[in-house]
Amino acid sequence: MASAVLLLPFYQYYLSAELFGQLSIFLAFSILIQIITTYSFDSSVYLHFHDFKNDTVKIRQFISSTFLFVLIISGVVAVVLLPVGPYLFKWVSNDKIQFFPYGIAAIFTAIGQSILKINSGLLQSQQKPTPFFIYNFSNFFLTVSFTALGLIFYPETLIGPVGGRMLAFLLTAAGVLWSIFNNYGTHFNFLFLRSTFSYNSYQFVYQLQQWVINYADRFILILIVTAADLGVYDFTLKCLVLLDLIISGLYNSFFPKILALNSDKQIEGSSIVINRYFHGLTAAIMLMISATILVLPLLIEWFVTNPDYLKSIDIIPYVALIYLPRAMKLYFSMPYNLMKFSRPLPIIFLIISVLKLILSYLFIRLFNIYGAVLATFICQLVEIKLLHVWIQTRYEFKMNWKKMFWLPVMLMLLIILLEPIKLDIQVWIHLIYVIFTCFILLWSYRNELALILEKKNRKI
Repeated sequence: MASAVLLLPFYQYYLSAELFGQLSIFLAFSILIQIITTYSFDSSVYLHFHDFKNDTVKIRQFISSTFLFVLIISGVVAVVLLPVGPYLFKWVSNDKIQFFPYGIAAIFTAIGQSILKINSGLLQSQQKPTPFFIYNFSNFFLTVSFTALGLIFYPETLIGPVGGRMLAFLLTAAGVLWSIFNNYGTHFNFLFLRSTFSYNSYQFVYQLQQWVINYADRFILILIVTAADLGVYDFTLKCLVLLDLIISGLYNSFFPKILALNSDKQIEGSSIVINRYFHGLTAAIMLMISATILVLPLLIEWFVTNPDYLKSIDIIPYVALIYLPRAMKLYFSMPYNLMKFSRPLPIIFLIISVLKLILSYLFIRLFNIYGAVLATFICQLVEIKLLHVWIQTRYEFKMNWKKMFWLPVMLMLLIILLEPIKLDIQVWIHLIYVIFTCFILLWSYRNELALILEKKNRKI
């Protein structure tokens, strides 16, 4: 994600929107292949390492066997896709994108990603932060460097974005494999691996469902709209990646505290303390969304030189709305983690996956790239409802509906009502969103703010 944000200035300068749309297909394809070749060993190696860590012979066989098995899967996938890939891409892209040569590069990128991902899980289980940082930072640095250089020396081609990325991952993966086989030897014991397959299969299905939810709409878009329209859509999503990173960071900062509350007091429902964390997260998301809608179009107008990407300005407010229900989604998914209750999740994500495919196809045909945004937003609301329904008998929610639901809804309705109004200077409309957000938040939290000011005055 971070590399995607850093590379956006290079993408918009050296790639047309059409090529950027093609790049989004190759990247989504690469992630799918990575899920297949990894077969969730990135998760299972993290867990099963502790089962064998006290037996040197077993741990050497398990780790070596894991990486060899992934290489075997990778070889089989590559052999199958080399002849099948051209026909597959012709079908899924409506003959708009060719498989050779970048499809092959995407496959090898996926293999490198798989090896690096499994190694990251292993290093986390071993509590080795230094090599974990070195491998991941090296891959990040090489990816950004090779991609940027490729774009500079070979503009209007995907040599840098696809070829450079492949080279970065293969070099990092080669270093990982050298270290693994040097430290653990070369062993292949299928019996050790079979013990992980039940867990792997569960995680594998989950990861495939997440891929459908997050990436399958690109393939539906390329079937219906132009590659340039897809490029504008994907460019907009990447411009908003920072929102996703910040929201995840905020949630991860307080979730351990909720875990501690749950273990200490055996909480079977939400509390005032827990709700305060999510009230704060909801308010932060609203402020970030309104500020993003105001600032991001201005930055694009000032710094984006390729006129194709200026079309993203019109859809930024609607894409930003996707993040509005995020706090509520995290709120209703929280008990599943607290109670380690995962049984309904495959059913929930299966429903969302199928719904996302159907709605994406229908809405994209009706509303072009706006249809993809609408499908994503509706699916997120359905997911929130399903998460709530399946856990409500086990976990009691005592939420403040005004602060967590109605405030975001008010902002959403304002954006939907005012955004179609086109002014010569659209910034005035966007400024209204910021003022409105600040006003309703200040009014809703006036009592809390008064208490904070009162405590400060007492200290003085």
